[in-house]
Amino acid sequence: MDRLQDHHLQWMARLDAVEAVDGHLLLHSDTTAYLDYGRSIEEVNDTVRETITRNDADEVWDLFRKFTKRFSFRDEGGADAVRSLLDTYGGTRVVHGHSPIPYLLGEVGSEEGEDDRGPVVTGPHVYADGLAIAMDGGVTMAGKLLVQQLPLDA
Repeated sequence: MDRLQDHHLQWMARLDAVEAVDGHLLLHSDTTAYLDYGRSIEEVNDTVRETITRNDADEVWDLFRKFTKRFSFRDEGGADAVRSLLDTYGGTRVVHGHSPIPYLLGEVGSEEGEDDRGPVVTGPHVYADGLAIAMDGGVTMAGKLLVQQLPLDA
């Protein structure tokens, strides 16, 4: 956060936090924190934009902290978490980044760095009863940057 400058905040304030396209709810992260910011896509986007443009360090930090949480859609209860977003904002599937697919699958090397083979990701990961699509191929872990046309082929 020390390197965060006004031009970064201005750029982020121009972006939508949530978007719905052809039945896909597009999010940054696999978290239900979006529900804290509004009951409609427009309300979430307006609230996030207003929070960023106020430029209050504590508010921006809270926003950052909430929208960088991970794994709400994984494991038991994950599909219900996705459904809570879809029921509120619409859509049939959530598409998100932020959580590298190897982490979602538990396929990362050892913490001691003994396994230096990069994670093998060949495409998006569909999970949470088919309701969530993870798009982070693990580029920060020497993985792939994924680009995928939606809808996914069955």
